Formats: sequence, C-alpha cells, structure tokens
Amino acid sequence: MNASLPLQRYSRTAKTLRYLFVGTGRCGTQYTSRVLNSVDIKTGHESVFTVNNDKTFNGPYEAEVSWLAVPYLNVVKDNLQVIHLIRNPLEVAQSFWNIRFFELPPKKHPLVEFAYTHLPELKNLSTTLEKSVYWAVNWNMQIHRSLGAFESIERVKVEEGPERILESINRPHLKSKFDDKTANKYLSPNNKVMTMKKIKDINKSLYFELGQIMEMYDYK
Repeated sequence: MNASLPLQRYSRTAKTLRYLFVGTGRCGTQYTSRVLNSVDIKTGHESVFTVNNDKTFNGPYEAEVSWLAVPYLNVVKDNLQVIHLIRNPLEVAQSFWNIRFFELPPKKHPLVEFAYTHLPELKNLSTTLEKSVYWAVNWNMQIHRSLGAFESIERVKVEEGPERILESINRPHLKSKFDDKTANKYLSPNNKVMTMKKIKDINKSLYFELGQIMEMYDYK
C-alpha cells in the first residue's frame, strides 16, 4: 500500500479541488459522486484519495468523495470545505457485514489492508459482525477527532437525498438529474439483517457504542 499516493494525487488537483466528502464507506460515497457529477461538478470517487495505483486520474476535480481521505484530513482540511457524509451507522455496519469485507485477506485486498492499518484494534475482534460495527463507530469518531468541535462539522445524511448534498456546498439552486430513489440501496432480500439485539448478544460494549453514535446523529 502506497501511503503517499493520495497526497501525490491531491497535489495534482489542489488548485481546483474545493470540496471533500468523507465517511465510513458503504455510506453513499459513490451515490454522492454521481449526484455531484450530474450537475456538472466534476467529482472523483476515490480518485484523489485512493489506494489503487492503477486508478485512472481524470482530474483536475472540483470535488472528491472518499472514505480513504480520513487519515489525511489534518493535512488538507484547511484548504478545503470538508463535509462529513453519514448514513445510519447500523446500516453501514450491516452493509460491511453482508459483503464480508473483513473476511478478505488484507495482503490481497488493499482496501482491507488500509482499514486494518488505520484501525489496528480491528485485529482484536473475533467476528466479522463485531469488526463491521467497530468500523462504523470508530471511523466516524476518527473524522470527529480530525475535524474538531462536533457542532461545527458540516454533516450530510445521505438518506436526505440530492437536495441536501447540494445545499451542503452552497448549490441549492442546482437540480440533480440523478434519482435518489434508485441508488444508495445496498441491501437485497437475500442479505442478512443485523439487529441491535444480535449485536448486544455478541458484544455488549459495541452495542452501547453503536447506540450512542446513532443517537448522536439522530437515528432512532
């Protein structure tokens, strides 16, 4: 994993990049990039902040949406408008659990290696469910620590759709051509359902941490 690659790419688009959306992954990052591109705001999805040396760089960009930017926030946050993109943390955890993200071997999967590198405590957890919940809680908390006072952080709930995304970057007059009802759907009828009871039965500490962050974001 090339740790300097994101900053190398950032330097190539620093003059034009104005907006950076960060989140946990599985929280609507691709969806958000499609909304922005649909109104001709040139946006990369894990294009600037990436772990993939072969990822095509079609910059310069005006916006970037990437959960991989979080470790670099202290370096770039003063030069950009950073927006924290959130989705119900229970659904984020469920999505990671269903794709079995944390069962993949890190040495063969750079995104998984990245996650374990930046949240090494994941290795102390036994199950994929626990790791998925821990990630949903603690990657959000890492964003909080990087951006400062909780109340001052610009937040967008992806469930609120294109209008809220565009409002967050002061473009409320633009109308997205991207239908919010047809995207950002990670669950199918065949997916397993993660419940708070299931989490509590496996790990009470994670159950309480997840409940706290859901309350923090006003998810019931």
